[in-house]
Amino acid sequence: MKNENELLELFQVEELEKRYEMGWIKSTEVTGTATTSGGTTTATVGVKVTL
Repeated sequence: MKNENELLELFQVEELEKRYEMGWIKSTEVTGTATTSGGTTTATVGVKVTL
């Protein structure tokens, strides 16, 4: 019985891991630009997510 419980717990953990892998996100894209003016660097970063 102990082996059955261990297997069941392992299965449940694997299913939870699969559920939270974010399979509903089809793709992501990260873009960024940086400029330097007068010794100051300014950066802009964007993230695009396709669901």
